[in-house]
Amino acid sequence: TSGTTGVPKMVQLSFNNFISSVDAWNKVLEITKKDIYIQCLPLNHIAGISIIIRSQCIGFKTIILDKFNVKFINEEIENGATLISLIPSMLKRLIDFRRGKKFPRHFRGIILGGNSCPSSLLRKCLEYNIPVFKTYGMTETCSGVSGFWVNKFPEYVESVGQPFHNATVNIKDSKVSIEGPIVMTKY
Repeated sequence: TSGTTGVPKMVQLSFNNFISSVDAWNKVLEITKKDIYIQCLPLNHIAGISIIIRSQCIGFKTIILDKFNVKFINEEIENGATLISLIPSMLKRLIDFRRGKKFPRHFRGIILGGNSCPSSLLRKCLEYNIPVFKTYGMTETCSGVSGFWVNKFPEYVESVGQPFHNATVNIKDSKVSIEGPIVMTKY
């Protein structure tokens, strides 16, 4: 990882980090074997590979794409996909492509992370009744560490949400400290 602007460095993640991450995500998303998850994030990033690991542990189906294709993704959503992880630029392209068309009833949500999301885009999701789970995480925390369903708490669109059940987040002197079994073993 390079952090966003730092020098790239190796992060050691353990088997326990990944299992704890799967458990944390499952508690907030309540994923079942009936879910169909569109995976269009790069597999060389923690968010992408974590979806694959979750699917192997929980047993849900994944549709793996090697690149973002808004037309194909929209077809998969219409044909039964229940979840997708996106970054804000991908979310904007999907919303623009759908032109206000409602998502099908079987579609459970968009997991949104990877970058800061403009409030205006989240408000558009609220306006169109799009279920968005806004999350914050990093390689060092084996993917997400906090999040919330924006449609359940629209007054907090600027927030990164509540810490996941197995994470403790402290802020002291403007420094954020995260502890728990999802945190890497070492650099």
